[in-house]
Amino acid sequence: MTPPGTPRWTWFAAAGAVAATTACCFLADRYLQLADLVVLYMLCITVVATRFEKGPAFLAAALSVACLDYFFIKPYLTFSVHDTRYLGTFGMMMGVGWIVGHLAGRIRTQAREAQERERHTTALYRLGGILAEGGDAAAIQERVEAYLGRELGGPVLILLPGPGGELQAREGLNPDERGVAQWTLANREASGAGTPNLPGTRALFLPMGSPRRAEGVLAVFPPTRAARDLLEGMAAQVSLALGRARLASERADARIRAEQEHLRSILLSSISHDLRTPLGTITGATSTLLDPGPEATAEDRRMLLATIHQESRRLERLVDNLLDLTRLESGQVQVKKEWVPVEEIVGSALNRLEGQIEDRPVALDLRDAWIPLDPVLMEQVLQNLLDNALKFSPPGSGLDIACRAEGDSAVLTITDHGPGLEPGEEERIFEKLYRGSRSASAPGAGLGLAICRGIIQAHGGSITARSAPLGGTRVIITLPLEGVPPRLDDCP
Repeated sequence: MTPPGTPRWTWFAAAGAVAATTACCFLADRYLQLADLVVLYMLCITVVATRFEKGPAFLAAALSVACLDYFFIKPYLTFSVHDTRYLGTFGMMMGVGWIVGHLAGRIRTQAREAQERERHTTALYRLGGILAEGGDAAAIQERVEAYLGRELGGPVLILLPGPGGELQAREGLNPDERGVAQWTLANREASGAGTPNLPGTRALFLPMGSPRRAEGVLAVFPPTRAARDLLEGMAAQVSLALGRARLASERADARIRAEQEHLRSILLSSISHDLRTPLGTITGATSTLLDPGPEATAEDRRMLLATIHQESRRLERLVDNLLDLTRLESGQVQVKKEWVPVEEIVGSALNRLEGQIEDRPVALDLRDAWIPLDPVLMEQVLQNLLDNALKFSPPGSGLDIACRAEGDSAVLTITDHGPGLEPGEEERIFEKLYRGSRSASAPGAGLGLAICRGIIQAHGGSITARSAPLGGTRVIITLPLEGVPPRLDDCP
């Protein structure tokens, strides 16, 4: 029987080497002494021992002794030994074959182990480079599965626990294997093929994590015994990366929650102030109406009622802004586009702000433009923009509203004649709760422009702001022109 791990051809190669050495000895017999022949056979044994395993080396030694005794020691062509001194030579030849074969085998084993360690180190180094790219758990999972699949030559799955602790379902695992993987996660022990724990599956399952927390399970199909140490090292590396990703995600979530709480506090503080002012005005006006003095005239009552009406509309806009912001952030806004004349939307927004506009001049250049938009949402946008322009421009100054077509887009601009924007505020004014350096004394919670941007983006458009060339602030809305307007001849 051929010993396990020894190729059959090496035995024939050892016998062939002895046969070749014997032929050389026949050719050189007349020129060499017996001691020289012994050296040739020793050289043959050494070469075979260094090239092959111990078994072929010992076979070469035994055949060399037999050939030397049979062909070159008297009496020839017999295995009889008349001189016992040759027995020592034979024993030395056998010992050299065994010792050199053993030493050569150890060297080969050490070389293979060194190569295996080098391969493991290289694989771990490359894995470390992949993990150093960072990302969340899903990104790490995708990259590591692809790399280990190439490295090990078979499918590799990283199974991550869900919020409830159950491993997420993955394609390629049958119900029994999912149960084994869950057992591995719960008990923090290797299981599956090649282990004493649930060995009846086709995969090896390795736990990833620390004794305190499980990060997941590494599943290898099919497992190889030689790769077990490497896999355990890789599982440890991957578990560290997953732990870092989880902690980073938890820190990000905590930071977001803290920011949300901070914004909520700012919002409540701002809204409480904005609610208190009109409510106080309404309360004062109604108190006066309920208990008018003898000197109160009809004109006084009319002015008080106008004040109540104006402050009520202000409260209505604030509540509308809060509701719109909530819908935008929750993704519940549904844009229902229809072709609408811009003049109609602008006129409706101006009518709602009639009390604030009073005698201000408003220059319109709308050119009978039609745009596909949601009229209710767009009116809210224009109302917020006009309200902002009125608050941050001097009394009596005018407003310019224009609309034109640019390619496949419609561009709507609103320009006031106020102080304009500070450098760097062009983007920040659209942030939620942002109030510019010039708006400290103006009423408002800093929600209007954020709502405008959300609604315009829901339309597939964009909104920007910049200082106008002749002073003031210009807000530019760009909306896509999609489809055919109902009145094609009137479109720009």
